[in-house]
Amino acid sequence: MCTVSYTPSSISDSPLCFTLVSNRDESPLRKTIAPSESNGIVFPQDEEAGGTWIAAAANGRVCCLLNGAFVKHDRFPNYSRSRGRLILELCEFENVESFFREVNLEGVEPFTLIVVDSLSVDGGNEGEAKAKELSLWEFRWDYKSKHIIKLDAYKKKVWASSTLYSPEIQLARVMLFEGWKGDVLDFHKSNDVILSPTNGVSTVSITQVVSTENEMEMIYNDLVKNEVITVPCTPVLQ
Repeated sequence: MCTVSYTPSSISDSPLCFTLVSNRDESPLRKTIAPSESNGIVFPQDEEAGGTWIAAAANGRVCCLLNGAFVKHDRFPNYSRSRGRLILELCEFENVESFFREVNLEGVEPFTLIVVDSLSVDGGNEGEAKAKELSLWEFRWDYKSKHIIKLDAYKKKVWASSTLYSPEIQLARVMLFEGWKGDVLDFHKSNDVILSPTNGVSTVSITQVVSTENEMEMIYNDLVKNEVITVPCTPVLQ
């Protein structure tokens, strides 16, 4: 929920290949159910709220949540709905941008939502088969307004939660990621990214979603239980 990276394939003839990685910084006491597949969606589940922070769907869509929008916000005792449940709704919605514009967020705590979607596009010539291409979306809710940005899906990017990390630390993380030459998982395991126990919060898991041309899988590394679980989520070819 707190540090997320997106890395597209560096191979030009693999337009649907990418890796999305999420470090979840949370209380180790907060109970989580390991990833499994339900109705075509693979996701770990937060037992307390019933939602999730990351999901991969059979329609090729991947969603990942970070707490907070742009700056650290004041928290209220109660909210109308869980942010994590929005992810599961979005996974089944036909159009990403339409969902962002139509969803009612009154009474929802601020968040940042990253979405990778695979779209069918016309080949350009009559009778030519439709091709698939990626789209990358960043959606922020700050209590008052929705902020929707369509990003370049073929450039890597990193985000850090505004509720845990100051603007200076967020910028330092961006610069570190931009200069990172090694494996992206090593970036997420590095001392500069892993959160050591602070006020009862630490990095409790690292989740990868790895997408190739015809396959997708979620790799969940539970740092509390010291176990790794891999769940396939093969996209439906449309």
